[in-house]
Amino acid sequence: MLTHEQCKEIVESGLLKFQDAATLDCRINQLTLHATGQTLALSEPQKRLLVCLFKNITCKRKIINIVWYEYHQRIGDNNYHQLVFQLRTLFKQHRLPAQLVLTVPYYGVRINEPLLLGLQTTAAEDKAEPVPAAALPDAEEPSPALLPLRASTASTVSTVSTVSTASTVPTASAASAASQEAYARPAHSTRPSWLARLKNSGLSCFSLCLLMVV
Repeated sequence: MLTHEQCKEIVESGLLKFQDAATLDCRINQLTLHATGQTLALSEPQKRLLVCLFKNITCKRKIINIVWYEYHQRIGDNNYHQLVFQLRTLFKQHRLPAQLVLTVPYYGVRINEPLLLGLQTTAAEDKAEPVPAAALPDAEEPSPALLPLRASTASTVSTVSTVSTASTVPTASAASAASQEAYARPAHSTRPSWLARLKNSGLSCFSLCLLMVV
């Protein structure tokens, strides 16, 4: 168990660096991530927790002893887990992965070193020179082979329409002419009446009467 003076000396370390990825300023409670250029303001307990992780102190009991060194006897696991949760929430609020702090089952927590260093790789790729516009492929144009097909289709439709119209107009005209001819022709009976037959025979009305009496 660390003494009060030892814990105080740890949490007041001044500037701490985690390789070339991050810097922790204990004097103003500020964490700087060099890969993204972000600066995070920390609470005092959050700063003390990161001090432990930067110094590779990962045991839960030792972390509780250092973070709450003034009264660590009254601190339980619930306070510890709440602090870890708050630090991860702070990361997420700045669009950083919460798993920058990893839980070590039945032991404590540690910094996810591959993930933290991976932020530098991602930032370096984002800052890479963009591809010039001339190198980008041109937009795909329609194949010339399709153009004659469209023209042929249009001409076919036009021909069919013309033929259909031409064949329809004469038919209508012929029907109209036949109708007019039938209307102009005088109507007459094909068989003469009996009165017409008698008139044609040359008999007089008197002769007709005698015939009827007899």
